[in-house]
Amino acid sequence: MGTPGGSQIVAGPLAVFPYVFDTLNNQIQFHNFNVQAAYTGPVGGKIELSLGDDANVINSYPKNQFAPGTDVDITQAYLSLASGQFSAIIGKFETLAGAEVIESPSDLEFSRSILFGYAVPFTHTGGRLTWTPNSVFTVNFGINKGWDTTRTYGNMTNLYPDTGALTGELGVVYTPVKAVSVTVDGYSGQVEEGSAVAPPSPWTPAIPARPQRSLVDTILTYKNQALTFTVNGDFGQQSNTLVVNGTGTPYGFGTATWSGVAGYANYALSSQWSVTLRGEYMGDFGGSRTGISQRWAESTATVQYAPNSNIIVRGEIRGDISNQLFFLGANGSFYHTNAQFGLETIVKWP
Repeated sequence: MGTPGGSQIVAGPLAVFPYVFDTLNNQIQFHNFNVQAAYTGPVGGKIELSLGDDANVINSYPKNQFAPGTDVDITQAYLSLASGQFSAIIGKFETLAGAEVIESPSDLEFSRSILFGYAVPFTHTGGRLTWTPNSVFTVNFGINKGWDTTRTYGNMTNLYPDTGALTGELGVVYTPVKAVSVTVDGYSGQVEEGSAVAPPSPWTPAIPARPQRSLVDTILTYKNQALTFTVNGDFGQQSNTLVVNGTGTPYGFGTATWSGVAGYANYALSSQWSVTLRGEYMGDFGGSRTGISQRWAESTATVQYAPNSNIIVRGEIRGDISNQLFFLGANGSFYHTNAQFGLETIVKWP
């Protein structure tokens, strides 16, 4: 099946480069032509291709570095097995973390949240085992190559040899009643994409040391008829990493942390119309996620019109604010705030 779609016009007084997918200002941007083929059964699988500007954002390491701007990404490619209470996938697959997903038709708004772009990964390459003992609990176990990584850094340099490091994944979904679900996912492991150099001490020289990255992601959802509330919270840290201040200037090696919360309220006015509000905050302390130490917040309002199951049209307004000069303006200056409005059209088949 295919999901072609994602043209959008974004306009505003400032450039929107910090946003996840919105990299053009005052012009139409073709985001994604998404094609999927899947087979479900005791033995199955899925392959998903993304073609368009979004592909260069979600592309796993080494990030098309040998052919930048190709606008092609194998977003998912995995085999699946299912038997009784257990199922498993092996290959490349999307993360469980976060309240939003890569594919725009499955989101409530077209501009992605700060947490989606900076607090959590997009994909993993490895294996995931899912155990569903009953209708209340689902447990996920996984081992993978880390965040958005399909090959180790050591394969491309002799300075930091391949350690074969893996990231562990553990997640639990609790659904006490049909209207409520609580999800907690955790990830921890050495970072293969890049390395830090541990600072020398009076007793030891400077030595290569890989950062250790950990994340706890929680999602609470309440749905009742036409109204849906979602709250997403994240806390992460990365050790043995270069830390920077609010201007992006490095001041040493240590542990960088980030945390944030996002809230969503969606109301279906009818079978065709819906309204969504989002508000969120993220603190990046050490600059390992956004490039500078900062506190960043945003609020977004979206109106969606879906005349049928194949077409979605969205209009959106968004405002962002940071305690640092983070948003690049069209005049080349940086600002504390940014505002945008935009239109998006999505065409789906089947």
